[in-house]
Amino acid sequence: MSTLKVNSIQNTSGANNLGRILQVKQTMMDNNLYWANATDWTDVTGLNATITPATTSSKILISVQCKIATAHNGDNVAALALKRGGSLLSYNTYQSWGYGDYHYYFSENDDTLGGPQATFTRLDSPSTTSSTTYQVVHRPGSSSWYNNNTYINRSNRSDNDWYNCARVRSTITLMEVSA
Repeated sequence: MSTLKVNSIQNTSGANNLGRILQVKQTMMDNNLYWANATDWTDVTGLNATITPATTSSKILISVQCKIATAHNGDNVAALALKRGGSLLSYNTYQSWGYGDYHYYFSENDDTLGGPQATFTRLDSPSTTSSTTYQVVHRPGSSSWYNNNTYINRSNRSDNDWYNCARVRSTITLMEVSA
């Protein structure tokens, strides 16, 4: 068996910084948000972050955690995704259903009241040294479903109900990784 030992791995310019975190940007959003009958990808207001990569070869590691719930009246689906610079990053669709980086099915038999704490991570290659904004977006499963209400940072119940999980926080974190 052979062993490979090296003192460092350098990029083509001789710099020894591959795979290191160069900078971190984070936005915390604690507003309670609600949308009724959304039919397409919609910005989660305030849940975005901007980063200016040092090199065009850098990767951006995006980490999101977001409290999400849907209407309390039958089966429903909620999905979260990302936009970079205002454009939706690529995703699968099937029969008008939206599949993003996070997808959750709420059964009419599952009365959990609060909904999940959605988390997802994505690695992006923006290939730019310009300021770049990543925006979290949401949508219901199918645009044809009735009463596709979506709630962020709160449950699907009113603020006066004892089981409301209002006032939770969602975050988006961007980390530039040298490549």
